[in-house]
Amino acid sequence: MTQSIARDRAQPRRQRALDLGIVDCDVHPMLPPGKPLMEYVPNDWKLALQHVNMGYEKLDGPRFNKPHATNRVDAKPPSGGAPGSDPDFMIKHMLEPRNVLYATLLPYQAGGLSAWANADEAAIWARAFNMYFADHWLYDPRFKQAMVVSPHDPITAAEEIHRHAGTPGVVAVWIPLINILLGKRYFNPIFEAASEYGLPIMLHGTGGSFQGSPQKAGGLPSTFAEIYGSIALGGLGITTLSSLIFEGVFERFPRLKVIFVEMGFAWVGPALWKMDRAWQSFRVQVPWCKRPPSEYVADHVRFTTQPADEPADREQLLNAVRAMHGERTLLLSSDYPHWDGDNPKLLFAGFPEELKRRIFLENALETFGPDLLPPPSPPSKDEVSV
Repeated sequence: MTQSIARDRAQPRRQRALDLGIVDCDVHPMLPPGKPLMEYVPNDWKLALQHVNMGYEKLDGPRFNKPHATNRVDAKPPSGGAPGSDPDFMIKHMLEPRNVLYATLLPYQAGGLSAWANADEAAIWARAFNMYFADHWLYDPRFKQAMVVSPHDPITAAEEIHRHAGTPGVVAVWIPLINILLGKRYFNPIFEAASEYGLPIMLHGTGGSFQGSPQKAGGLPSTFAEIYGSIALGGLGITTLSSLIFEGVFERFPRLKVIFVEMGFAWVGPALWKMDRAWQSFRVQVPWCKRPPSEYVADHVRFTTQPADEPADREQLLNAVRAMHGERTLLLSSDYPHWDGDNPKLLFAGFPEELKRRIFLENALETFGPDLLPPPSPPSKDEVSV
């Protein structure tokens, strides 16, 4: 009886929270034309890095030719520049029409840092990204930053976390993946620093698309069609998740949370079944794993919706969400401004409203914690500059 009354009282609170909007955990801002990062590069490195041409794609460019552009044409701002390069236009074009409460920014071009061979240059460029987007985007409290760190020098990456973690609006640490499994102790300095500040680690799926990023399982594909078709099948996601769990990362860092972004989610349920079985059979090899993998995932790991699979039978998609305990582990992501992004108004149509509320809002609020608070009225740029 008491539990029933508590649920009845909680329902209006949840509805009020939903009325506030949604949390989008994967939005890609782009740099404007020119070389805006050079302002944030130390003087003694400007000459070495002045040749870098950011373009409108990643730093290095993909291995695979795409038959069409990456970004939506209608996302191109009237002010010029690439889609996603104007924060004011993004607010009007995406945040306001979709009632986005918070948008977590992962600067798409920074993902190319995985391809850089010079660890010093990669670290300097990561810091420049963080400073630029903090200065030019976080004036609106709806924008939240996933600070990027270079994966090539975890000690320097940890220093960047200590430097930038206190910046208002920073809610996560983004590690561009390289061809070293994430559970390896190589990454411990990053995990330790992120845990100290309570910042989740965000991983963005690129597997095999860029030189230096993790190889695709079985070998290197020939076309972008193969890359795109396998994103949601979890090759990169499964190996990374398995590495984190069986290497004991969540035992070493019990406060750590990890978010898998743009790797799909339909693979998660079967992966958990397989890993739980492996743990039961071979736990003698991993005595540091005190619990079944599915329990570590429930407490420490989250996944985002994009790219959402679209089976003809919607019940199959609902079953996939239930298999991964999506009411707790799944977060909304649009992948804006990419053309294949998911529109929250259409995503999971027909799903139970309580489940959508968890995915679209409450799971994110619980994952990011106190860094996501009910927003004040967002100031204009003019108000900020006065």
